[in-house]
Amino acid sequence: MRYLSLFLIVLAMWWTWSITHSHAVIPEAEHASVQRELKQVIRDYITSHLPTAKNIEFDRFWTETLKPNSIRATFSYTFDDENADHPSAQIGIDGYAVLNRKAAGDDVWSLDQLNVTNDHYIFLNGSTVAK
Repeated sequence: MRYLSLFLIVLAMWWTWSITHSHAVIPEAEHASVQRELKQVIRDYITSHLPTAKNIEFDRFWTETLKPNSIRATFSYTFDDENADHPSAQIGIDGYAVLNRKAAGDDVWSLDQLNVTNDHYIFLNGSTVAK
C-alpha cells in the first residue's frame, strides 16, 4: 500500500509539472501583439468618431485563448469627452472581442465579434435639474 501511494504522489507531481511547463497554443508574444493592435484600433475608432475625446486610458486589457486559432480580448477603458452639445463627461466602456486567425501559421487576425457589456458616464460638471 505504501508503494502505491508513493507511486500516486510521484505521478501527481509529474502531471502538475508537465502542465505548468507545457507550451502555450498561442505564444505570449502573439497575445501581446494582438493586445497592442486592438488597443490601437479602439483608439483610432474613438478619435475618428469623437474628435473631442481625449485621455483614452485602458484600465484592464487581457487576452485568453479560446481555441488554437481563436482569442478573446476583454477590455475596460475610459476617455474624457468635452463637447459643446453636452456637458463634459468621462465615459467608460467594458466589453470583449473575439478574434480569429485568418490562416494557420499566419499573424493576421480578424475581429469577428465585438460586445460592449457595460458603459458608464461620469459628468465632470454637475447639471442642474429643475422641478
